[in-house]
Amino acid sequence: MKAQAQAQLLQQGVAQGLLPAQALQGPQQGAQPSWPVMVLGYLGASLVTVLGLGVLALLSWGAIFRPPGSLLSCLALTAAAVYLLRTRRGLFAAQMAFSLLLVGQVMWLLSWGLHWWTQDHAALVGPLLGLLALQLGAAWLARVVWVQRLLGMAAAWTFVFIPLGLHADANLVDSVLTGSLADGASLNLWLLTAAWALWCLRQARMRPRACSLRLSALADGAAVALLLAAPLLMALQGLAQGLVGMDAQSPLETLSALFDFNGRIALRTLLVAASAAWLLGRRQPDAEAAAEMRAARPLLALVYALLLLACWVLPVETAAVVGTVALGTGRRRLWWLALAVLLAQLAQFYYLLQWSLSDKALLLAGAGALLALAVAALSRTSGQRPLAPAPQSEAAAGRRGRAAAFTALAVALLAVALVHQDARHKQQLLAQGQKVFVALAPVDPRSLMQGDYMALNFALPAGLREQLGQADGRDWNARRHAVARLGPQGVAELQRLARLDEPLAADELLLPLRYLKGRWTLVTDAYFFPEGQGERFSRARYGEFRVLPGGKALLAGLADASLQPIAALAPAPPRSGK
Repeated sequence: MKAQAQAQLLQQGVAQGLLPAQALQGPQQGAQPSWPVMVLGYLGASLVTVLGLGVLALLSWGAIFRPPGSLLSCLALTAAAVYLLRTRRGLFAAQMAFSLLLVGQVMWLLSWGLHWWTQDHAALVGPLLGLLALQLGAAWLARVVWVQRLLGMAAAWTFVFIPLGLHADANLVDSVLTGSLADGASLNLWLLTAAWALWCLRQARMRPRACSLRLSALADGAAVALLLAAPLLMALQGLAQGLVGMDAQSPLETLSALFDFNGRIALRTLLVAASAAWLLGRRQPDAEAAAEMRAARPLLALVYALLLLACWVLPVETAAVVGTVALGTGRRRLWWLALAVLLAQLAQFYYLLQWSLSDKALLLAGAGALLALAVAALSRTSGQRPLAPAPQSEAAAGRRGRAAAFTALAVALLAVALVHQDARHKQQLLAQGQKVFVALAPVDPRSLMQGDYMALNFALPAGLREQLGQADGRDWNARRHAVARLGPQGVAELQRLARLDEPLAADELLLPLRYLKGRWTLVTDAYFFPEGQGERFSRARYGEFRVLPGGKALLAGLADASLQPIAALAPAPPRSGK
């Protein structure tokens, strides 16, 4: 009776907004050690699990890791893990059980899924649905909250990416290029986001039973998966145009792309508008909370207006909905994660905007100035009618707060001005600098998150290398200048290390040298280009520079053996999937 009364009291506190929703999970959680101890313990448990499986693999590989033995092994590992989790034998046992669960799921995908694929099945929906059932079943039977949350996260990812199994091997690449795979995953993402939001809204009115506690843990993990799945879908949709991290409707080379309204944008706008209407129009539990909401409503309206505009070019609806519900239900950590995801998506939008650096800097400065003015105006409006005269200490604190705000604004404007000045300088260097070619020896292209890059190794003569080896100042920002002789076609041949105030001949010029990654190079040691065009840029034989008389230079591009510039291919427009 005492436990039931305590549960009812917690339920009333959550319903009235006095306690966060996580308070309902209090009876299910015990004291947890610090995260370094948990990480080290999990590494030890994983090592024990892997060594045990290695011994089993040496004894009987075919019977354990090939169908149908792999299916039985997966079920046996899952059953053993669930047993350890239900008996609560300690933290190390729980971590080992989670490792067994992961190994079982990997065995399911690698053995059973590959067997399904090799048997000429048209799709992988069966293995993915089986994996989803395995994850949900293990999460429901487990009695450890953090394991339930992690399994809920994995199950949410499996559900979102089930459209991956709807395409056979021959149609998988085409589905990525046309965007149909990303569209199907986006639909599952929207459905799961809506289901999670409805659960959070109903959770405060539900009685704290065992099933509701399990669902709450699953929902917490699913929320994190939803936030992290949105950037993954951005990368998947950007792959259709050879870019990583952007929507399939990008790149924004012209303003006309901003007004290409379609059904996807309509659904994004609807989700963001619905979340805004819920947060701004919901009833508050008391007069103090209602007053706080009235004061914050103009600022929140400004934020949602910006999110509605962002829906035209970015998939921000998931982060907006999850962040809104988290803010309204007291899930502070989840709200901070949603804010971080939104900032990451906006940063990717700025990075992939096909404008000049100076225009990007002006856009950033203008947007920051408008937001600062709007926030200042809203703060001034909300503070015009104080409830009572502020004491002297509070007035002084207010002055200090305003001074700190103005200082932060000044520092931000100074940083933006410096970035804009640097971008403007580079634009002028590209426009006014002399075109100079320097022979190079390209290294194999390497893949990066933002695309591909080519490591550059410029041809430095032996005499110059010897002079550089004798020079002092091999630190992280060491810079020198080399004297180069310019040929008739603009090809520069490096001659010697420049001396201070050395007079130059008519056909000579200065080129800057930098000490990067243990060796000297010209200006830079890498050249970036869009992903998937490494073969095209592997024909590069010269680096094309823009050089000013004072020795300032900037790598403008690469050229082939005939000194013809190698330009990146423009991303093809996405094909509409049927």
